[in-house]
Amino acid sequence: MPSQEQEIVLKGGNENVVVQVGETVRRPVHPWTPAVHALLRQLEAIGFSESPRVLGFDAQGREVLTMIPGEVGNYPLTPAMMTEASLVACAHMLRRYHEAASIQPGWGDLPWRYRDPDPARWEVICHSDVAPYNIVYREGLSVGLIDFDVAGPGPKLWDIAYAAYRLAPLGSDANCIGFGFREPPDRARRLARFCDAYGLEDRRGLLEMAITRIEGLRDDILARAAAGDSGVATHLAEDHVGSYNADLARIRANEAALEASIL
Repeated sequence: MPSQEQEIVLKGGNENVVVQVGETVRRPVHPWTPAVHALLRQLEAIGFSESPRVLGFDAQGREVLTMIPGEVGNYPLTPAMMTEASLVACAHMLRRYHEAASIQPGWGDLPWRYRDPDPARWEVICHSDVAPYNIVYREGLSVGLIDFDVAGPGPKLWDIAYAAYRLAPLGSDANCIGFGFREPPDRARRLARFCDAYGLEDRRGLLEMAITRIEGLRDDILARAAAGDSGVATHLAEDHVGSYNADLARIRANEAALEASIL
């Protein structure tokens, strides 16, 4: 791989410097990289077309993945990324991912960054961060799912609830506007549409799981900041803690209506 190729730093990557080199993506290697590569190779073998392919490592020791052409859903989103058609396409993609991300023998011993503490709850290898900023779009429709750093064994609802939170979205009015919506959308209707498109039959516990996920993200930032972890500097500067608290308040205040829309 020629060292003289131009490196283009990609947007996003709060904790990693990710660059494009030609038609490839170069990312730092972490202790969980071998587990992620096992997953990506399985997705390729099964024919899940929306995940990047593993090409190996470059001279700097970075992992080399294929580049998925399109536009990543960084905020504010484009109007096409906020349509109902886009929401449905993302739900379909998540369902296909779960069908392909079965847990193979011995994978419980791999160094996943995330794993549900109760193996009895393991259903698939969750992506764990299905959100616009990890989705590649073309003409507003999802064509790629990227950044598997926090993938690991867990229940499907771990992914579904978080994706619904990010894609419906279920956040505060101010955050919805910040995501790109001209005005807050009908979140209950979009939540129901997402669940229908995924084909989720048992919807009990979805909002509880969404709240658990948001609280976990908020508390992780606070714990890491207290420990002096510089990796959360961007999260603190952008007040992600306050943002998560506002989203939690909005969900709790409207929990009955949201539940009624999906049950």
